[in-house]
Amino acid sequence: MNTHKTNFIIFITGLAASGKTTFSQYLSEKLQVLCVSKNYIKEILSDTIGFTNRAENQKLSAATYELMRHIAGSSMRTGLPIILEKSFFEQEDTVFFNNAIQKYGYKAIAVIFTGDRDALYERYKKREMSSHPAHKSFEMTREFFDSLPDAQEHFEINSKKLVVDTTDFTKICYDEIIANIEIILKTEETP
Repeated sequence: MNTHKTNFIIFITGLAASGKTTFSQYLSEKLQVLCVSKNYIKEILSDTIGFTNRAENQKLSAATYELMRHIAGSSMRTGLPIILEKSFFEQEDTVFFNNAIQKYGYKAIAVIFTGDRDALYERYKKREMSSHPAHKSFEMTREFFDSLPDAQEHFEINSKKLVVDTTDFTKICYDEIIANIEIILKTEETP
C-alpha cells in the first residue's frame, strides 16, 4: 500500500563510479519504495540469456531500458512511487517519462551524481576488475569516459534536480540528501 501522500518518481543518474547504485539502494530502504536499477536488470539478463560480443551486449542494454520503462509505467499507472537508477536517460526516456509524469500527476525528482572526472575515472578503474561481465563488453578508455555527457547538463525529464558532487565520498551524507528529497516531496509545487 502506498503510504506516501504524493505519487513520485525519483531518478538517480550520473557518471559511472559516482555512487548511484549504493545511494539508490539506501534510498529505497529508507523510503520503502521499489528501486529499479539498470545494472541489476542487465546482469540478470546477461546471466540468463548471455552474450558473446558487444552487439549482443548492446541488445541486452536496449532490453534493460525497455523493461525499466515498462516497470515504471506499470508502477505509475497504479499510483505507486518508484526509484529508477541508471547512468543516462535517453531522449526516448525523456518523452516517455515526461508524458507519464503529466498523465499520472507524479512529482519527479532527479538526483544527479557528478564529480571530478579524474577522481571518478580512477574509482571506475579500481572497481572494473570486480564488475559483472555484462559491464565489461568494451574497454572504457579515459578518452571515452571524458566524452560521456554530463547528466547535470543533459537531463531533460521535467523534475526538481538535486546535484550531488561525489568526488570525495567522505563528504557525502546520504541522510542529508534524503532530507532534501523529503522536503521536495512535501511541497505542493511540481516542476
